[in-house]
Amino acid sequence: MEADAMKKLFILLIIAVLVCLTCTAMAAGDSIAFDTSVSAVNEGATLQTTLIREGEAAAGDVTYASSDPKTATVDENGLITAIKKGRVVITAVVKAEKITYKAQLKLTINRPVASVSVKTDKLPIYAATDEKVASFLTARDNAEENELPVLLLPVKKRYQLATVIEPKDASNRNIRFSSSDEAVFTAATGAVTGIAPGEGILTIASESNPEAFAR
Repeated sequence: MEADAMKKLFILLIIAVLVCLTCTAMAAGDSIAFDTSVSAVNEGATLQTTLIREGEAAAGDVTYASSDPKTATVDENGLITAIKKGRVVITAVVKAEKITYKAQLKLTINRPVASVSVKTDKLPIYAATDEKVASFLTARDNAEENELPVLLLPVKKRYQLATVIEPKDASNRNIRFSSSDEAVFTAATGAVTGIAPGEGILTIASESNPEAFAR
């Protein structure tokens, strides 16, 4: 008797487990989720969110909300507008026939670097038209490059460069130094070193905003 009872109980348990697994599988197919490949955006920029909807969650209207509209807003189509530096959570809600589905996207609003410049008061820098350097320069096809200021850098000489990055509260103030010709001079963070006679262009650019640079 006990063996028969245990067998029935075992069968019932297996059936119950199978039923639970089936329910879980069905529930897993009904969901909404944000594409989280982008989790940060700069002030003033917009980001179109992508909401993935599956199963029953594919039907029904979507409503969006921002946890802090002063930091970032979101419209009825899921378009986010970044307003100021900070963090915000965007929530999407879908009301289906029997259940309400919710998804959230955590977003960081960054303040980008607007400008990068070099302090030149203690460096031997001249205008390209200055007679001290004009005769040594090679005319370039790019007119803007012909007007760049000229730093006289002796071979084996190393100059430390002081940079000014604005705004001071930018989220990422890291910058990159690069040389157009490392056979002439090398550029490392905060310094340039003369290698051989010649010409080259030094570029100092913001890591977070390549459009903010000095040359």
